[in-house]
Amino acid sequence: MSITPASWLFVVTGRSNDEVDEALGSDIAKAFAMNFPAEIRASHAAASARRRLHRCAGPGSANLRRADHSVLHSEVPVSVLTECLLAGRPREVIDQAAEWRDHGLRYLVVCNVSVLQAGGRTGLAASAPFLRILRGLLKL
Repeated sequence: MSITPASWLFVVTGRSNDEVDEALGSDIAKAFAMNFPAEIRASHAAASARRRLHRCAGPGSANLRRADHSVLHSEVPVSVLTECLLAGRPREVIDQAAEWRDHGLRYLVVCNVSVLQAGGRTGLAASAPFLRILRGLLKL
């Protein structure tokens, strides 16, 4: 029996660099970053966000006030997201996936989280670049 190196990676893309930057800077994206390992957030000086989460709500509590969320999200640098996601315009995302392939990844599942933006229209418009990414990934 053999093991195939595989991963599930999230993608943030857009039609322009401005759209990608807007998506990565959104509160939703920064809230998503709270799911990433503490070591990564700490390496980007975002560890205080996790500590503040425990002070605001206590460990294991899901009852945060809206103001608490704003403080937490403002402390998450975009660099945390760009380390943990495939992010950028289609060619950039394909190049990032190729780097994973070059390091041994053989099976990749991608999930488009570009649609999780405050601006619904911009999020939906990211579907076209995501389709270009899928076509490009098939050629890797």
